Amino acid sequence: MNNKPPEFANEGLPEVFVPEDAPLNAYVTRITATDPDEKPILRYSLDYSRSEARNEFGMAVDLPAFAECFSIGPVDGVVRVAKPLDRESWSELKLSVVVEDIAAVTKGQKARATFTVHVTDINDNQPQFSQRLYRAVVPENSIPGTSIIVVTAEDRDTNKSLTYSLQSRANPDFLKLLRINSTTGEVSVLGRIDREQYSWINVTVRAEDSGGGGSGSSISGGSSNGNSQNSRSPSLPSSSSPLVGTAELAITVLDENDNNPVFEDEGLHKVTIPEDAQVGSLVVKVTATDADIGAFGKLTYLLDSSSSFGKFRIDRETVRVVADYF
Repeated sequence: MNNKPPEFANEGLPEVFVPEDAPLNAYVTRITATDPDEKPILRYSLDYSRSEARNEFGMAVDLPAFAECFSIGPVDGVVRVAKPLDRESWSELKLSVVVEDIAAVTKGQKARATFTVHVTDINDNQPQFSQRLYRAVVPENSIPGTSIIVVTAEDRDTNKSLTYSLQSRANPDFLKLLRINSTTGEVSVLGRIDREQYSWINVTVRAEDSGGGGSGSSISGGSSNGNSQNSRSPSLPSSSSPLVGTAELAITVLDENDNNPVFEDEGLHKVTIPEDAQVGSLVVKVTATDADIGAFGKLTYLLDSSSSFGKFRIDRETVRVVADYF
């Protein structure tokens, strides 16, 4: 009489590793069970309501995130990939499998067991900076090594080693003024920065990962009946090229009072006026400029009274030299 439930192998169900880029219908493993009855008819199914998935931080994830990710052949017990996998959503699944003898006299002759699926990482996430645009300031003439700003990026893949660099397509000379620590992302002064030459410095910061995947690009694990022929699938393609994330960095160069005023007419040496010129009459108007800005660029004009014998005066702002008295 067919009245005994099926049983899974004593050594337990397999623990398998599946890369997250495994294609749909990719072979994962084979589940087998035995039945002591003479002519059992076994059927396999997966019970996601009794399954549990967790992410890389050990936190349980909701059922919709992993439900129906795998299918099982009801007759042969072959488990295959049924939906796209994402290790960043969940990385470990304890999957409940059910086998039932549908030929049993007594209905409900079932056995349950759980096997573990590990989703291994591939390099499928670009590094992401915490900001798309960074802003910073730096005084001109800052000494080399002066820290300006620290930029940071994150990588959701398991290989989180990032290398930082600078790029400037608009003006390659900017790369002679700045440098970035390839490990920490600290941007600092490299060369002399002159605000009168560059009032703004705009560069692109790059974060590049080291490429490669996590645990490989093939599905591995043992079958429940110990048949090694069914325990491994052919190698699958995996992303190994480094991925790059970028952000923009805009640096305002602050002015220092580092430029001397310059008279526009440097050839002005001699001026002739009539001896009966009236007091207050215009003698000459001089003009000077200063490359600095703001208060540093505001000019005040003075006249050396000893060299003018006290007979002339200059307006401190309108730069008019006038006769005082004779």
